[in-house]
Amino acid sequence: MDPRIDNIIEREATAASVVLDRWIPRTSVVRNVRRWIEAVVRDEPDRPPAERLTDVIEWRRGATALVRFAATADSRPFPHVAIVARSESPPTAPDLDLLAETARTRFAERNPEAICVFAYGAVYQDWLDGTVPYKRVLARSVADLRRQPAPPGAERVAVRTPSNLDFFPEYEAMYEAFRRTSPDLRDVIGIERREDLEAYLASDGLRLVLVDGELGGLVAGIRHAEFGMAGWRMRERVMAERHRGTGLGAAALWAFIRDLEASSEDLLWGTILMEHHASMRSAQRLGREDM
Repeated sequence: MDPRIDNIIEREATAASVVLDRWIPRTSVVRNVRRWIEAVVRDEPDRPPAERLTDVIEWRRGATALVRFAATADSRPFPHVAIVARSESPPTAPDLDLLAETARTRFAERNPEAICVFAYGAVYQDWLDGTVPYKRVLARSVADLRRQPAPPGAERVAVRTPSNLDFFPEYEAMYEAFRRTSPDLRDVIGIERREDLEAYLASDGLRLVLVDGELGGLVAGIRHAEFGMAGWRMRERVMAERHRGTGLGAAALWAFIRDLEASSEDLLWGTILMEHHASMRSAQRLGREDM
């Protein structure tokens, strides 16, 4: 592994601890960051440099970043470079431009359409002039979330682990209805692939949502570690058209959280598009906090 990775891990853990220390100790943050970054770079050393999708770049003298090219995002084609982690944060918008351009140049032959970078807490405010807001990360410890009071409608909602993917046609129909009623989001939110749902099921993170005993939605997460967090990363939540706008989405998440296997240090988090206001409200109603 590139020797510069250790410095990046240390810096990421320091930055992440600022927002995570209310839930987990710094030693756990360091462990989670190392596990995450080592997983990102694990297979790259065996590839020729031209074929690598992950690399360490020096964007300014002594300042490095771990960058990764991806061809998709949100289950749709979207070639981009993610600045996964860095040894220091660009202090100004021009510095951010330099970091982004260095990352773009590294994967120029793949024609990335965007450079995506994560900012902890207040750092984001310093970058507003040079960025387009994409997503927010909302998180909280599973233990804290389980202490939240039941949201309205919780008595009507239950979750069940499916034994297979026989529900997939009904799941597709939920998305078709969603695209009809939310045309502004149809190009940025995609349906999960069968193989992804199978992975969520294999990790015991897939639940059908039953409303009054009938299928009314689907919620999914997967065991993961990133940005100093470890536990459950939300991957999907969709409700049938007849239940949208009723507040039952929050009740479905409330039931889902109580049904997950979790340790005392496990967090639950997920990314939400800035314009997806309903999901943002549901997450915050249950107590998840903006990271």
